[in-house]
Amino acid sequence: MNQNGSKQGRGRGPSALDDAVYNILLALLVNAYTCAPKSERSKEERVAVQKRKHYDVQTTHNSLTGQKETRLVYKKSGKIALKRSEVTDAIRKEYQSTKGEGTRKLYHRIGRYFVGLADQHGIQKRLNTFPEK
Repeated sequence: MNQNGSKQGRGRGPSALDDAVYNILLALLVNAYTCAPKSERSKEERVAVQKRKHYDVQTTHNSLTGQKETRLVYKKSGKIALKRSEVTDAIRKEYQSTKGEGTRKLYHRIGRYFVGLADQHGIQKRLNTFPEK
């Protein structure tokens, strides 16, 4: 915060959700899941309950699969939330569609539709694991 008490910069967005947390959160939001009493909740349940107010469920076009799906959408931006297991697939698909463009371009292209990528460095680390052509 600056001297006036207001925040500076954009701040960090949400990171990709763990697969178990994503599934519990999706079930919570469509009222298909009942949580255990507060003292008996697992770590994933506690995290999902905390994140519940930031996400919504919508049927939207998923550019990874090319089909309409029921997905979690981040309320502030209206973008699809990524599972951790989908991050590499999203990077690979955009990397192939841009014909091998750099990390910066991938970061911004993926960021148009999805929320959950922390920084360009994370994309570069995953690109380094792809096999050479």
